[in-house]
Amino acid sequence: MKKTFLVLLIFIPFVGSAQSLRFSLLADPQFSWMIPDTKTISSQGAVFGINAGLGMDYYFAENYAFSTGLSINNIGGKLQYADTIQIPVGVKNITIPSGNTITYRLQYINIPLGLKFKTNEIGYVTYVANLGITPMINIRDRATDVSASLDNDNIADAIMLFNMNYFINLGVQYSLGGSTALTGGVGYSSGFVDVTSQAVDKINIKTFSIKLGILF
Repeated sequence: MKKTFLVLLIFIPFVGSAQSLRFSLLADPQFSWMIPDTKTISSQGAVFGINAGLGMDYYFAENYAFSTGLSINNIGGKLQYADTIQIPVGVKNITIPSGNTITYRLQYINIPLGLKFKTNEIGYVTYVANLGITPMINIRDRATDVSASLDNDNIADAIMLFNMNYFINLGVQYSLGGSTALTGGVGYSSGFVDVTSQAVDKINIKTFSIKLGILF
């Protein structure tokens, strides 16, 4: 993945001029939930969070662009464990009784890498599709359970440092004049890397978001 990003950075300056760069500010409300691959763990609902940051599009043709950016993504989910489990918190392990639900709230640095397709402007509106993958670096991990064994505790040792998902975003751009536009739409992402460090299961995070921003 580092090699892919490096190739893009090297390739971009030779394709066209700085006129092809478009920047955006984004703040996306979203719901995320966790999907386990074992019957002893069940998903118990979604948590609300915000993905906020900066986007960059490099247009190599009139209606086609490489898209990337940098954002802080707040995601998580609720899981119920049928069996007693041990959660590492600092230098000790916390025992979570069987049947308890743990609420995970995780924070990542997102570096999306995608392709963006747009229509020609129709009136003041342009329709946009964006799809690709997002490497993610974990920077914060908190968990709470219903028995209060965990109370917004740092569970960094129970969460993998790196994650990755694929995403599909559909939306519109409403021109405000010149190169400035309001952006809106919907997005879906699904992880394909295990979120937790437990070897006995694989847990992915899925997200549905409302895409809001301003394009410059």
